[in-house]
Amino acid sequence: MFKADNIYVLASKSGKLTSEHMKNWLQNVYFPNTGSKSLLLLDSWSGHCPEVIGEITPPDTNFKHMSIPAGTTGQIQPLDVFGFRIWKNFIRKFSDQIILYQYDVNLHQRDNILKLQSLTHNQLSSPRFINVFKYAWFKSGYIERRPDDFENPVEVCFSSEKPTCDICGDIAVITCAWCKRSLCLKHFFHEYHFCQHYVE
Repeated sequence: MFKADNIYVLASKSGKLTSEHMKNWLQNVYFPNTGSKSLLLLDSWSGHCPEVIGEITPPDTNFKHMSIPAGTTGQIQPLDVFGFRIWKNFIRKFSDQIILYQYDVNLHQRDNILKLQSLTHNQLSSPRFINVFKYAWFKSGYIERRPDDFENPVEVCFSSEKPTCDICGDIAVITCAWCKRSLCLKHFFHEYHFCQHYVE
């Protein structure tokens, strides 16, 4: 199975999230990646119960959690309000490139799904898009000050002015949101271009 540092994969027989999954995620993802002071917004699903959270919250942690009322997730959960649409459009645009150029890549294969999710997460984590996600919090009503204007990630990454790969000269399928290099399928996807070299 494809492994990446920026995604955490769990499976279940039913395909549903359980309180055990929640506990595992909190212990292995949330707490190790947040500071000593954090706030977690949860939907109203009962598996996100306070007992599970209370059991595993590290001592000396100023941690709070709040539940989003049932039926309001689409209005006040920041990623539902703004972020997931960008994520889906990014993946759709990448998939369109695969179809357009008739590449022999099955994006429905487990390892390719994981790789594409990891690469999408990496690209959208570029400092270039920090105001995109601040805007999601603003639009959801959690922050008062509207963030500065931002570039659309799909336009930045898929409306490249340079049609060829900066490494090999093949057809470019993406412009990296970090290093701004135009990359072909091989150099972005197959060779897993997990970039952290930011160029303004």
